[in-house]
Amino acid sequence: DFIFDHYYGPLCAYAKRMTECGETAEDIVQELIAKIWEKREQLQIDSLGKYLFTSVHNSCLNYHQHMKVRIAVHSA
Repeated sequence: DFIFDHYYGPLCAYAKRMTECGETAEDIVQELIAKIWEKREQLQIDSLGKYLFTSVHNSCLNYHQHMKVRIAVHSA
């Protein structure tokens, strides 16, 4: 609940700026929060905010790379 309550909005806003799509941004953030919840007992995070924003940033980069490949495949 803490992550969702404190970070969901800012993370979505950050992801939306990177993806230019609110729905995609929310999907990225929700997937990250779900992964953290699943691995919560194994993770050792020193700086939660930094970890979350870096993870969202990387997920957005992965999204853009996936879209480039998808466009290339459909154009061929």
